[in-house]
Amino acid sequence: MLRQSSRLAGGVAQAALIFLAAASTVHAAETADAGGEGGAVKEITVTGQAKKSAVARVVSAGALGSASVLETPFSIEAVTSDEIRGLQTKDLNGVFRDDASITEVNSSVAAASGAAFRIRGVVLDQLNSFKVDGLAIPYWSIDLPIEQFDQVQLLKGATGFMYGFGSPAGVVNFITKRPTDAPLLSADFGYRSDSLYSGHVDASTRLVDGRVGLRVNLQGEDGGVYNGGHNSNYSGAVAADVKLTDKLTWTGDAFYMRTRQTDEVNTVSVGSAVTHLTPVSGDTNFGAVGDWKTNEMNIFTTGLNYDFNSNWKATLSYRHTKLDENYPGNLITISDNKGDYSSTAFFVQRMFEIEQIQSVVEGHFDTGPLTHDLVFGAGVETQHYYSDAGALATYPIGSGNIYSNPQPTLAAHPASLYNPKLYQLNEYTQQSLFAGDTIGWGKWSLLAGFRYTTYKDTVRGPTNAVTAIYKANPLSPTIALSYEILPRTRAYVSYVQGLQNGGAAGAANLNNGATFGPIHTQQYEAGLKTDQRIWNGTLALFRLDQGADYVNTSNVYVQSGQVRYQGVEANAAVRPTPDWTLSASATYLDAALRDEGPVYTGKEVPGVAKVQATVRAAYQIPLVPGLGVDLNVKYTGDGYGDTVNHLEFPSHETEDLGVSYTTAIDTHRVTFRGAVKNLADQRYWIYNSSTVLPGEPRTFMFSIHGDF
Repeated sequence: MLRQSSRLAGGVAQAALIFLAAASTVHAAETADAGGEGGAVKEITVTGQAKKSAVARVVSAGALGSASVLETPFSIEAVTSDEIRGLQTKDLNGVFRDDASITEVNSSVAAASGAAFRIRGVVLDQLNSFKVDGLAIPYWSIDLPIEQFDQVQLLKGATGFMYGFGSPAGVVNFITKRPTDAPLLSADFGYRSDSLYSGHVDASTRLVDGRVGLRVNLQGEDGGVYNGGHNSNYSGAVAADVKLTDKLTWTGDAFYMRTRQTDEVNTVSVGSAVTHLTPVSGDTNFGAVGDWKTNEMNIFTTGLNYDFNSNWKATLSYRHTKLDENYPGNLITISDNKGDYSSTAFFVQRMFEIEQIQSVVEGHFDTGPLTHDLVFGAGVETQHYYSDAGALATYPIGSGNIYSNPQPTLAAHPASLYNPKLYQLNEYTQQSLFAGDTIGWGKWSLLAGFRYTTYKDTVRGPTNAVTAIYKANPLSPTIALSYEILPRTRAYVSYVQGLQNGGAAGAANLNNGATFGPIHTQQYEAGLKTDQRIWNGTLALFRLDQGADYVNTSNVYVQSGQVRYQGVEANAAVRPTPDWTLSASATYLDAALRDEGPVYTGKEVPGVAKVQATVRAAYQIPLVPGLGVDLNVKYTGDGYGDTVNHLEFPSHETEDLGVSYTTAIDTHRVTFRGAVKNLADQRYWIYNSSTVLPGEPRTFMFSIHGDF
């Protein structure tokens, strides 16, 4: 504890020095900028344009600072809260459904382990790939309530310079709803089949002549889901800011969430003898009767924002996050092509704690014909992962066939078997310094940045004895060059290095609980972005080389060899008339193991489809003002569900149909929405590496949103 406090104190001092040193940096920059007053100010995309085009939106990307999607030399996108309501989704899989580079690998309803996806074939890191306002949170088998956030941003690929340690899949960044200048009050009511009801209230006000802002969000959902399980989740969030001076603002945010899922499975594994598996109905429930899982999450954040002038600003932030998980559940293993299975009771408790301090300075200055957008900062982060000493034990509770009697009974086992004993499995520490400069010269722009990190992972066993220590001191460079080939059209090339935590064997693996050291990655990308009056689009070619970790034919999780992910993705949207909006997304991906011997080399990565595509059409009906319809079609190509490519899953497509109607009721704007997901009730598997879940069946959704 003393060592931890010392590291934390050192991080505070380091971050504070960066924050305070900004003043002298600003003074030097203003001198170089010929007096500051007449210097160039970084261009900010206007709000109106941001609403019209996703490519024009301003996003925050860690050490990259704030810039529009068009200006960022990486693949990045942002989905606003208004758009999320229009998508009529409650989880991340639905938020990014229109992006063909996203492959769904887990469901927020079919399993109690939450919605999950791969980005360009790469798995996200549950401890480092998810942020709220750029700071880390544990995202271990949970779903955050999407209603609580103003925007969800997705940065694809390796993020070593931008965010430090993390999966090269990318980073999902939830943006908190902040106090608004004008009073705000809105409410939502929703329903989705089978009998799941939800509500949400969002209120904001300003006090003390506008110097104090307060925003409160309350959300809840409770009821039965389409597969016979039961979900309940409730959350509350408070965001506050106080303008201490004209330049200095304090912010404080608090978030609390509690969820409970009943009669839902943890994992459905597929044995090595299975080579073909006919899909079951989407409402099939593999959860044992008597399963339950709870999650409780707390996030507390406080910070200072200082605007030195129109060109320079600094932030100092602190966050503490805690996540508790309790799960007496079950695992299913399918043993043959006929669908025979065995089920075991699975009992686990986990706890995660993250503390992070970070200071960032952003500024703009000129040196002769060159413009500079500078970002630099420092941070320290500690992560504690507490596991359950009893989680390695499983207890047989039955067998059957997934096509005739899929749901066993867990309640037959005595509750006394659930006797969790927490111990600290991992302690991760990171201390980092980062700096980056985007240099502009006419139509050219060069980004050069680095992050230096001291990293340590201490692994302990159930007796608290240290079993392994992994250390690394990487210097993660990033360089990118972009060029404005036409007005509001930019081409770019970029190179990023990254490092991520080593993987850990899961409950379904023979070496459950085994952990591994850091994995190195490097990424190359070339792309094109354009934002025109009635259309916009992005195109990216990429290659990512990553150290491999996978489940071998002996059902042992190993770290060996290398995986290469390479491909191309394209996205486009056009509004040919004020009433029509058309968009499309397509991805081709080649993901294969390399340098891993004759059994595995050249094998495609499981859980990845080579080809995916989506098309969306939205139409506002002129004869009935406020009435609109939209249709989304998604195609997922074939892929493999095991490392040796014996188990192949065929391609499938699904269609979603939505309708909305906006009107005024007693001067209040009210929007009614309805949707049918998987319109044709297509049967398909959601699959990952040696795991499967039934795809969502035909489901119905309805919601009402009102502004007061």
